[in-house]
Order: sequence, then structure tokens, then C-alpha cells
Amino acid sequence: IDMTTTDNNVSPEVADINVSYIESRNYLSGIPFTMRGSKAIGTDLSSALVYKYELSTTTNSSGQVILDDIEWDSYLFTLGGGRVVSEACSGNPLSLAPDTSEILHLQSVAATANNLRIVVKDSSDLPIVGADVELRSGGFTWNDTTGWCGQVYFGGLTSASDYEIEVSALDYSTQTISSTTVSGITVQEVIMVP
Repeated sequence: IDMTTTDNNVSPEVADINVSYIESRNYLSGIPFTMRGSKAIGTDLSSALVYKYELSTTTNSSGQVILDDIEWDSYLFTLGGGRVVSEACSGNPLSLAPDTSEILHLQSVAATANNLRIVVKDSSDLPIVGADVELRSGGFTWNDTTGWCGQVYFGGLTSASDYEIEVSALDYSTQTISSTTVSGITVQEVIMVP
């Protein structure tokens, strides 16, 4: 880490450093997915929205898709083939700014009827790795720890509105979210504060 400043009254500092690695990966080839931008250009005859950008494609033998010349927008990725996103780094939806390149890493699992992906971030929108997440409902408790994208996934849940989420992490105040509704594919963001 090389830290410099042009302001002699301020000393640069590092708040956190996370170093992680992936021991091995199982790249999934032939996974169908849809990438849809948020910009709608109208409706069709049945009054359904027509989006400016919507692409259905499949991952290659390396589990990848490389796309060029995509305009700035927010893109949502939906998996097919009976799979669902269990973790997404740089986010799903992915916000693509003008004149930038992004690499989106998606992890997937077999889809269940009702599932919950919890995204844990700090106030600067950075993922919090290693946060303890507890999910409670009807006397049942599930526990997990956020991975390298700051996310956890709980599958096989029932459709209900009484889930309670509690997230704790070193140097942050514990956050509790009551009456979380899980129905189908559900994503809940939790912002941690020091």
C-alpha cells in the first residue's frame, strides 16, 4: 500500500484491509441467463414493458460471457436452467457507468421456490466480509457468515413476512431487520454503521 497526500494537515490512513483467495472454482458452462437493462422504451400490445436492452445468452465452456460496447445503465441478471444467484460481486443489478469496464462474478445454486440473499455493506457501499448473519422465523434459526462479496444465501424457505435478520460484524453496530418478507427470489440489503 502506497499512501500519499497533497494536504500537509492530513495523514492518510487505511481503515480496513481484506485479503482473500479462492482455493478452487467449478465454472459452470452452458448456464442460460438473461441480462436486462432498466431503461424501458415503451410497452407491447399486452401492456408489458419493452426494455431498451435485453439479452438472453449462455455461458461458454469457461463459465463466462464477454460483452462489448454495452451502454451505461443498471443491468439485472437472471439465471435459467433451474439456478438462482447466491452471490454477486459487483452487485446484481450491476450499475455500469460510461467509459468503464466491469467484471461481474456470479455464484449460483439450484433454485428453490423461496430464497433470500442478504447483501451486507458499509455506508460507502463496500461489502463487509465475515459478518455474522442470523435469520429467524417461527422458532427456527439459520446462521451463516458473509463471503468475499459480503453476501449470504438462504434457500428452501417458506413464503412468509415474519423473518427477522440480525447482522453483526467487528467494529460495526449490530443491525436487526424485523418483518422481512420472503417470496420467490428475495434480496435484502443491510447497511452497517460503525
